[in-house]
Amino acid sequence: MSESWPKLESREVAGGTLDLDVESLVEQIWTDLGGQVSRLAIRHKVADVIPAFQDARITAYVPIFVRRRTVEQLRAGFSEITPQSAQ
Repeated sequence: MSESWPKLESREVAGGTLDLDVESLVEQIWTDLGGQVSRLAIRHKVADVIPAFQDARITAYVPIFVRRRTVEQLRAGFSEITPQSAQ
């Protein structure tokens, strides 16, 4: 497999680290989207979304917010592809 995975590690957040299980998030989002988006595309979108939460003081809910925002952004991309533009 020659996919280029973005490197996502724990990020410093408000004096601590934001410890996200990115692989679990990717799998959950992939399931949420019914497998319509590749795991690689999901992983890239997660990498784009995570920095928005780097200043969170309470990190317990950050994975939920990252998941929700990622799904919303990817679903918004679906609406841009209409049957007419797919032909």
